[in-house]
Amino acid sequence: MAISIFEGSCTAFVEKGVVGTKVLNREGFMAALEEAIEDQVDKTTKDAVQVQLPPVSFGMVSCGEGSTYYPSGSKRDASCFLTRRWRGMEKKFLRRGHALPVKSVFVSVYTKAAWDRDGDVKQLGLQHLCGKADLMVTSVRAGSADKDAPRTPDRVRANAKVEGIDTESLSYIRELTESEMYWFRLLPVADFEMCLHCDTEMDLEDMRAAQEMAKASQLLCPHCGVTPWKV
Repeated sequence: MAISIFEGSCTAFVEKGVVGTKVLNREGFMAALEEAIEDQVDKTTKDAVQVQLPPVSFGMVSCGEGSTYYPSGSKRDASCFLTRRWRGMEKKFLRRGHALPVKSVFVSVYTKAAWDRDGDVKQLGLQHLCGKADLMVTSVRAGSADKDAPRTPDRVRANAKVEGIDTESLSYIRELTESEMYWFRLLPVADFEMCLHCDTEMDLEDMRAAQEMAKASQLLCPHCGVTPWKV
């Protein structure tokens, strides 16, 4: 009997406005994922699992990271970056076109039992999202190295703050050091943010210019002149 996998809650599958890894071939990717799950996941497990996809999947995704340096060794200029909101903050990303070649793909998968007992899921009342699916895809990470990419330094610090982790503990220092070493010359890539009104790409710097020209109190989409996040 085929397993049922729900990927709808994972932003890597969205067509526009994606931050990090982006799935380009949904059908092919899900077929590769299902085969990898059959090979790697214990059918009786009730825990979240990490699945590594084979090289056939590399062409089905856009890498989630890029180098902040040109191949020549010089630093990239400002035209290679974009600024957008992410996780409640303004952040700088590399534009999608500068993503590095994919050398590994890892997928985080929750069983229905693991999803239902997850603290954040319970707090936000999202248990229903899994529906009748056997498994839920929560993240896809296509990296430029053979190993799974660690969380970015910003994520490590933010998680420590939220979870009350001792920042002087050896485990925290080890994780942060590993993260900083990995991301030293790398940066997550992203699509432009999308306006909810006119469905066009936006950069925060362009929005600030539009706000200033209109002498408005809120950021405006430079294309349609509307505050882009209000429906």
